[in-house]
Amino acid sequence: MRVCNAYVLFQDKLANAKFAISMARKLGARVYALPEDITEVKPKMVMTVFACLMAMDYVPNMDSAIPVNSS
Repeated sequence: MRVCNAYVLFQDKLANAKFAISMARKLGARVYALPEDITEVKPKMVMTVFACLMAMDYVPNMDSAIPVNSS
């Protein structure tokens, strides 16, 4: 049986946040949030993490651009 106290839970959350940020940085995302920001669930900082990941995934569709012919 595992003893659950606030310190152990906080350390687990902090370790998970550090892992998530390190994986995002490994993918090439520019993450400005700290692990403490994620564990404390600061809405704006959590949003910046997801925005950075979404920016990494965004690739504009260049096929739909109409080429300009210089005739």
